[in-house]
Amino acid sequence: MLRKPDMKMTLCMQQNGRTFHDKNGVEYTVNGKHLVKCDNAGLQKYNVKPGTLSIDDSAFENCDCLQQVTLPDTVTRIGEWAFSRCEALKKLVVSASVTKIGSRAFSNCHSLKSIRLEGKVKTFGDYAFLSCDSLRSIIIPRGTKAYYLTTISEDYWKLLKESL
Repeated sequence: MLRKPDMKMTLCMQQNGRTFHDKNGVEYTVNGKHLVKCDNAGLQKYNVKPGTLSIDDSAFENCDCLQQVTLPDTVTRIGEWAFSRCEALKKLVVSASVTKIGSRAFSNCHSLKSIRLEGKVKTFGDYAFLSCDSLRSIIIPRGTKAYYLTTISEDYWKLLKESL
């Protein structure tokens, strides 16, 4: 049975031949391995497509309404500024497959209250959680080299280091 082609996807493919947009306006590379950009400023919740390997630099930057993102276990990299200025993002669970979080990936997420790292992130970019003013809880597995988290107030960071 032949299906009617997705006009949004077809249009984008004809335009540049390298990316497509899903039904929420989120742009992926043609092979679906990299989430490139979210152009939907009103998006509140989003499930990243299974099979995605990376959230590219600035992919969700300035998505003011974004409150929740679910990452599949295939994501290994969160790029620089990927979620920067997502003012409404409140809770973050980083799946065990993520090994790299880029510089300022979550900077200025003023509503972010808790972060849970499921696996051992090997690389934290500078200021990954800079100006996350509401941050009250960071849960990281024992053995994670957390000294890369140069992102939090000095008092909170001292408390975190003492708990490791």
